[in-house]
Amino acid sequence: MVTPAEPVLKTKMEDMGSLRGPRKPAPKAAEPSGPKHEPAAPGSITQKRMHIIDIIKQSLQKEMPGTNPDKGLEAIGKMVQKHEAVIMQIGNTVFLLKHLQPYTVELHTMSVEPPAKIIERGRTFLTKTAPEMGIKKVISFSTSPALNKMVEQLGLPVKITQSQQMMGKKMVPAYKYEIDV
Repeated sequence: MVTPAEPVLKTKMEDMGSLRGPRKPAPKAAEPSGPKHEPAAPGSITQKRMHIIDIIKQSLQKEMPGTNPDKGLEAIGKMVQKHEAVIMQIGNTVFLLKHLQPYTVELHTMSVEPPAKIIERGRTFLTKTAPEMGIKKVISFSTSPALNKMVEQLGLPVKITQSQQMMGKKMVPAYKYEIDV
């Protein structure tokens, strides 16, 4: 079951979330006696909902090995504080939405879920959540041709163009995805 998206994209002037850290836990009720269950393996259907910061860190470590995920997290936090972007979570997938122009966002996806679940989350975001947020166009980029197949599996009309993008100090092939919602 898909969990509700949070927070909803508003105008730039409204608060759009933060990366302050975990919420304070509610007072615990007495725990029932009986067998304790171990957390489910990452990507499993019964996997426990993770905190947004943990998802971002794990995803950054996986996508950019050898880099410090805390620096990426800090950069995301600054964008959110400046109201340049908003982050939202569906299950254990996080979407970073950067404002480009009215009704248009640049989408970056970070997840600890398997590809099939990421596709499901993306479809939910693009067909339900984005229109509710007033988004009419989503743009995304990738340097991996493997992502083309995942994007096509969304089952939505997508325009894929190829260009080059500066990564570090060299130009690499890049793909641009445009989806009208």
